Amino acid sequence: MRYSEKALRHEPAEAASMAEYFQRLGIKIGNNVFIGLDRVSPADLHKPDLLHNSYLGLFKHVME
Repeated sequence: MRYSEKALRHEPAEAASMAEYFQRLGIKIGNNVFIGLDRVSPADLHKPDLLHNSYLGLFKHVME
């Protein structure tokens, strides 16, 4: 289950804050490297695609 789904299920009666609610669920909420960059979303950053990984694996195989 994703954090956003759990956050939507949060009811104020269960915990005083969202951080306390996640702590009760056993989820650690901490700072990451993007904490000071308000307009940067880790989900929007570059991720290598499947084809790139396939070509890289094929290249390594051919070179061996």
